[in-house]
Amino acid sequence: KYKLIIDDFGGWGLFQHLLQALKAVGDRHGVDIATIASAWVLEQPQVAAVIVGARNQAHALANAKIMDVA
Repeated sequence: KYKLIIDDFGGWGLFQHLLQALKAVGDRHGVDIATIASAWVLEQPQVAAVIVGARNQAHALANAKIMDVA
């Protein structure tokens, strides 16, 4: 489903490299990749909000940490 986007990004290898970098940043902040990504999006000047989902309490707690990432 997302293969075309990954290919446009630069391919599977580059995408995996990005995920590793995001995980390293998340590990330093004690959060997951989704939280890092959401925090980055919110830092963009043209973005006022992100829409996130939570299927369980753990997701909701992770989402609450978005504003703690600096």
